[in-house]
Amino acid sequence: MSLAIAPKLHCSIEQLELRASRAAADRLGLAVHYLPVTSLRDFEWAVAASLRERAEAMVAFPDALVMSQARLMADSARKQRVPAVSV
Repeated sequence: MSLAIAPKLHCSIEQLELRASRAAADRLGLAVHYLPVTSLRDFEWAVAASLRERAEAMVAFPDALVMSQARLMADSARKQRVPAVSV
């Protein structure tokens, strides 16, 4: 499972989201590939990393940056034939 998260400056929300996701994934026997994105260029890297890691699902934590790339992420998920969700 790949997680696309835009780290929030001076905020622990991102770490809480990541910790909760890892705990849930552990209970389900899933591996988490954390893909922090901080700029538009990071999305190309994140999509390539998701392909390389053979992610079986994509999860995006919504904020303005992540949601601005919703189409790219949806297209990537469709091409990889994996479910994608924004929580």
